Amino acid sequence: MTENQYVEFGNKKYYVRESNLMIGRCREDPIHVPLSNIKDLKGFQNIHDLDNLQLVNCDLTKIEGLSNLKTLKSLTLECNNIRKIEGLDNLTNLKYLHLKHNKIEKLENLDALGNLTHLYLDYNNISKLENLEALTNLRGLMLSHNNISKLENLEALTNLRGLMLSHNKISKIENLKPLSKLEGLILAHNNISIFENINGLEELSGLTLAHNNITRIGESNQEVIGHELDLSYNKISKLERKHRFPYAESILLNHNAIEVIENGALPIRVKILYLHNNNLTRIPDMSELTDVIDVTLSHNQLTNPDDIDQFIKRGEIHVELYGNPFCEQLLKEGKAVYDESGKGVYAKESIIPVNTWKYYEVPI
Repeated sequence: MTENQYVEFGNKKYYVRESNLMIGRCREDPIHVPLSNIKDLKGFQNIHDLDNLQLVNCDLTKIEGLSNLKTLKSLTLECNNIRKIEGLDNLTNLKYLHLKHNKIEKLENLDALGNLTHLYLDYNNISKLENLEALTNLRGLMLSHNNISKLENLEALTNLRGLMLSHNKISKIENLKPLSKLEGLILAHNNISIFENINGLEELSGLTLAHNNITRIGESNQEVIGHELDLSYNKISKLERKHRFPYAESILLNHNAIEVIENGALPIRVKILYLHNNNLTRIPDMSELTDVIDVTLSHNQLTNPDDIDQFIKRGEIHVELYGNPFCEQLLKEGKAVYDESGKGVYAKESIIPVNTWKYYEVPI
């Protein structure tokens, strides 16, 4: 391809640069190009060897006129008014398809895209997971901010590494076992009520279930998640030993309604544990959590000063206590001190047990 190739629209020339043609922009400094129809690009039919095409914020209503772009690897049609996935049958080399911020209502017409590795469909009107059978090489599926109500029809996606479905209407975790290579799963901002059925996902390193309606830990969860398990902003009131958490280096349980944590309910190898903004009145015995280095307990209902002795004895741990009823007493008795290094991190003054790590000393 020669670098002097270009297309024209509205008396402006858009040049091809290193096999890339980019028109419009949606983020940062938005550029609106009221194209409406790809066919209105003068000279577009003469371009054949593009690797990357971006038509963003162009008022497009339909995917058409792309059949000559058989070498295309990445197609970005974000921030348009597209209502239907179509016109992609000749794009068999496509690896990246970006269709975020459109008006698409259905997953369809994807059968020719067997080489696709990443599909971005956030901010659309899709209500069902379907017609994904041909996408056997897909590694990333992004469908946040849609109207999906059920996890289903994912069996063919055996190479999937990332699945993002936040801000939907999903009520149950199910049908994920075939995704054995999944590394990251985001289901935040849904209607899930039970943490369950996370099993067979041996490569999973991050699970986000924040901002749901989870009230309890259910059955059939695997022993290891990996790096992070986020259950913040839910409605959990009790952590029971019989439903021990899967192991994760970081477990986020802040902003729940937790009143009781039974001994043995938490995985013993957890390193970072967020329990702030709950209803705890006593700190559970954490002596068996030998790897833990950072615990946040701020903004609970803690009243027993003796509960922090376990941390003072350990020494090499950071514990945030600010916003509890016993803080003033702890400071008077010399069992806790202000940690100025925590300012700006917790927005208010940090209070930590005496002889423990300050915020900046945590080896994270």
